[in-house]
Amino acid sequence: MMGGVRNIEELQERLDGVYDLNQADDCRKMIGVLLRSIREKERLGQQLQNQLKTLALMVVNENPEARDKAREALAKSGKTKAEVFDFLMNMAKTMDAAEAMSNDQLVSEVTNLVWAGLDMSSRESSVLGEMIHRMKGLGEHES
Repeated sequence: MMGGVRNIEELQERLDGVYDLNQADDCRKMIGVLLRSIREKERLGQQLQNQLKTLALMVVNENPEARDKAREALAKSGKTKAEVFDFLMNMAKTMDAAEAMSNDQLVSEVTNLVWAGLDMSSRESSVLGEMIHRMKGLGEHES
């Protein structure tokens, strides 16, 4: 709906007869529409990222459904084969790098980078915290 609009005047022109941006109430409605459309775009973007991650894991695990999943992800994402291939290659490289880490490096990376960014009262945070706690315990038994 808002595609190609670059400024408020163009927006008012496009909305003429529907909304009047000089009226506070209409402005509030318009902002609501824009916020919903931004949230929807973010949700879709996250969904596509998740599908690509799932696909990458399937490829890494040599899952036979990976080829069909790849076709589906490619069709939905609007990305070229090369872009998807680059994404998968980069993910494979980062997974290799993670596999090469020692337990201590892994725990410190997760603690400092991943866990630090979470809301500390969330379920994800507490689950990750427990996992780190157990990993540290495992590491102590090894040495």
